[in-house]
Amino acid sequence: RNKMKKTLKKLALVSMITMLSSSIFASEMKKGVEELSPEVRVLLVKEMQGIEQGMKDVFSYIIAGNWPEVKKIAVKIKESYILKQNLTKEQAHELDVKLPKGFLELDGKFHNQAGMLSHAADMENTELANFYTYKMQESCISCHSTYAQSKFPLFSKTLAEDVHSH
Repeated sequence: RNKMKKTLKKLALVSMITMLSSSIFASEMKKGVEELSPEVRVLLVKEMQGIEQGMKDVFSYIIAGNWPEVKKIAVKIKESYILKQNLTKEQAHELDVKLPKGFLELDGKFHNQAGMLSHAADMENTELANFYTYKMQESCISCHSTYAQSKFPLFSKTLAEDVHSH
């Protein structure tokens, strides 16, 4: 009987921790872009639009074997199109403070993958370039489906379908 009480207490504790951590995760997802100042949001949107166009162009340049252009775009993405060039110190601090840690980690991973794409272009390695292009797309999808469902509402439906289909 005493063991049962201890077990129930442990289960209750685990349940409370799970609920607390899931609510923290939910608030972490909501935190972020919506909390940024309008000026920083505009720069972030321009950055995302530049990346989107760059990714489209990379596809065309890879299939044409135009490695200098692939490299040029990959380097621009790695170094950020807009953000690093136009942010003040205060705005950079705002991004660090207001964006979720997971968002910043995905962003760092994405820019690292762009650097790897640049190396693949140096080697004129189609297979490796395709791999890093895929990894970059995967990072975009992961970030959008986690942190930008209000902008990309179809991800919530798609993710639920993916979970149930496996």
